Amino acid sequence: LSAAQEGVGRNNTAKVLGVSGDVQARIGSTSHPVHSAQTLVQGTRVVVAPGGFVSLRLMDGSVVRLYSDSSVLLEKLPADKPSDRPADKKSHSTVLFLDKGSLDAEVVRKQSVRRSFEIKSRLAVASVRGTRFGVTVQDNDAFTGDVQRGRVQVHALSAPKNRRFADLRAGFGVSVDPNTGLGEPFRLLRPVPGVSIAPLVIDETAFLQIAYSPLTGAKRYQFQVARDESMV
Repeated sequence: LSAAQEGVGRNNTAKVLGVSGDVQARIGSTSHPVHSAQTLVQGTRVVVAPGGFVSLRLMDGSVVRLYSDSSVLLEKLPADKPSDRPADKKSHSTVLFLDKGSLDAEVVRKQSVRRSFEIKSRLAVASVRGTRFGVTVQDNDAFTGDVQRGRVQVHALSAPKNRRFADLRAGFGVSVDPNTGLGEPFRLLRPVPGVSIAPLVIDETAFLQIAYSPLTGAKRYQFQVARDESMV
């Protein structure tokens, strides 16, 4: 998986920053476990089993985090050096197709107007330029996008012409339902306050306890443990 596919430049790759649980990389009928520091090429499908997690750094510096029970195709990956030539536009764009599950993307601000970053699903496309956002695709293809920083445009693929687009700013999200189409943007709940973790040193014998203050309106909580807030 470290060798580039035919027709794909060597620089159109993603590096694995961290991995937990069962994560597989598939090209065609071939599948291999994903390991830290591994290089994945354009065209790879990354499949995260329930309870798994993987973070990827793209050549432009963007970081993508894939969560439990997710499947994403690395449809197009950016090269390391942007080009302003029209013929090279696609080689410096990022397109990820999320079949199911959840991901977060921390996208570096683009130095070239010809570069783009898109998360696609069967129902919608989220397009960004320099931001941090998340996308979830459920088993029935229902799409939800949320923005932590910057701005994101969500395009509902099968919606009526006058209800196809939603421009989201930080602190907002939107859903695309397979039956009702694009919904109204909604305000996100604020981060869970007062989170503390004990013990500070965790090993295989430790029991992890997380204390937090209840958040009005929240139905459930999900915690991911990492060495730092960038989840690498």
